[in-house]
Amino acid sequence: MTMNPFAALVENGPVLVDAEHKAWFSACLHNAAQTPRLDELMADQGDGFWYASDDWRAPYRPYVVKEGILHIPVKGILLNNFGWQMGNWATGYDYIWRAFERGLDDPEVKGIALMVHSPGGLVAGNQVLVDKMSERRGEKPLRGFAQESACSAAYNIIAVAPHVNVSPTGTVGSIGVYTMHLDWSAANDRFGVKVTYISAGEGKVDGNPDEPLSERALSRMQARVDDLYSIFVASVSRNRSELTEEAIRKDLGAFTYSAAEAVSNGLADSIGSHDDALSAFAGSLDDPSNQDEGEREMSTPDNSAVDQAAHEKAIADAATTAAAAMQARIGGILQHEEAKGREELANHFAFATDMSVEAAAAALATAPRKVEAPQAQQTQAEATNHLDAAMSNIDQPNIDAGGSGNDRQANPDDASADLALAKQFGLRGFVQA
Repeated sequence: MTMNPFAALVENGPVLVDAEHKAWFSACLHNAAQTPRLDELMADQGDGFWYASDDWRAPYRPYVVKEGILHIPVKGILLNNFGWQMGNWATGYDYIWRAFERGLDDPEVKGIALMVHSPGGLVAGNQVLVDKMSERRGEKPLRGFAQESACSAAYNIIAVAPHVNVSPTGTVGSIGVYTMHLDWSAANDRFGVKVTYISAGEGKVDGNPDEPLSERALSRMQARVDDLYSIFVASVSRNRSELTEEAIRKDLGAFTYSAAEAVSNGLADSIGSHDDALSAFAGSLDDPSNQDEGEREMSTPDNSAVDQAAHEKAIADAATTAAAAMQARIGGILQHEEAKGREELANHFAFATDMSVEAAAAALATAPRKVEAPQAQQTQAEATNHLDAAMSNIDQPNIDAGGSGNDRQANPDDASADLALAKQFGLRGFVQA
């Protein structure tokens, strides 16, 4: 049994997570578990949801209003029955709803901003949250800001906003479902372990990790995946009304898309830096002509060719600046002293998050270093090659539902990468969607 409370929340339960961000998801589980006084937070069942600003628990339930805009962070892994927000690592559906509800009822709040950077989260609770938010989204101006990634469960949430802005280097989408079954039977055989399940009721132990997946278990898992996919597609189509369910299934699939692609295919409405997009939102709140949130703003304004050219140049300049900053940040993380012996985690922080060099170094310092065997001294180039090879074997699900966006096929004879990752974070047989 895992000792990580966040891993326990997702163990053996379905999740809506982009397959390419599996390492990021696991890092979120690990780092959220390092939260100070975590046991007290997890045990808190008090009736008073919002704490006084001087209470030590207040930062874990932030309620931040700037220029009349309530900022709701939707970051890290997204959890059901969880009323806390833990920086970049974990956010509870209960917290998101309570903040959204409070903002709608707060006379000081003119508009609400969903600040999203997440690979996704649990299936349980996600659709309930999205449905409740959808019912009330017309009460005040609402915008979604993909501060890099808004994938899978996170995209379902950000799609509630009538207008979605994506940062120049951001990605959105992953509207699809897949599940994964881990088969430990070969490893059990190698270690001389024999597991016998004693059960009552047909199908009770179907899909257990200690034996190969049966055709019956496979069929039932596929049916469940198909049902979840239909719900997900219908939800996005409802909230992004110009996207039909057929278009989502046939044209978009479950791929993730860059900012420019997302604006072109209807998953997003504009591209811009975080600060500029927020400033534009704040300005629109004082303009009565922009108060009709029933009409979606599109990224391409109906202006002259000169204005459009200036708009495109501004986007290109922003992208160039962002790319230079990103290159410097990536190099700083990968070459940092704390990255030695933690190359895989450093690679994740560099390429799959927007963490600063300082924040990544601090997080890396909490993780154990890999110890090289004396007989296996490696050059830096050899270590990089081994890291690339290991990363290329990650995220190989053995069940694909309705265009999951992962074109790679699992190698049934090589589950070492998944087994190692699962062992590192204490996960057993969890299911991803």
